[in-house]
Amino acid sequence: MTEEVTIIENDNQGPRSWQNWRSFNAGYPARGGFEVPLFSDARVTGEIQTGLGPFQFLNPVPSETRTGILRPTIYLRVEDHCQSAANALELLKTNKTDESNYVGGGISDEVAALARLSSGLRCKAGGITRYFDELGDTRGRPTHWLMHF
Repeated sequence: MTEEVTIIENDNQGPRSWQNWRSFNAGYPARGGFEVPLFSDARVTGEIQTGLGPFQFLNPVPSETRTGILRPTIYLRVEDHCQSAANALELLKTNKTDESNYVGGGISDEVAALARLSSGLRCKAGGITRYFDELGDTRGRPTHWLMHF
C-alpha cells in the first residue's frame, strides 16, 4: 500500500525549524535526525517526548543540580523531515547564496530560542552529540559536530 503525501507549496519558506514541522505535518518521512544538548543553569524535572511534531525534549537527569552551574540540562532530539535538499543542490549549481530564511543559527538554535521564549528557561544549544541516519543504526551514532558552545 502506498501512502499519500501532501505536497507543500513553497516548501522552502520560513526558518528551517518551521519547514521541518510543516514537512512532518504533511507526512514526509524522517530522513534521519540528531540530538543536541541544551545548556542551562536551571533545574528541569520533566521532559516532552510527544506532541511537538518532529521535536522532543529529553531530560538526561543531570547529577549536578546546584543553581548557577551550567550543564546539559535537556537534550533536543530533531527528526529531519525537510525535503529541501534538492532546492539546496539547485542553489549550489547557480553559485548563489539564499539567506532569506536564515535566522542567525541552525535548527537547534531556532528551537532553543523558542524554548526560551515559551518557558522562560535560560538555555543555549550546543553541538550535535548523536546522529541518526535513515539507513543506519536506529540507536544513532555518537558525534562531536559543531561544538560551538
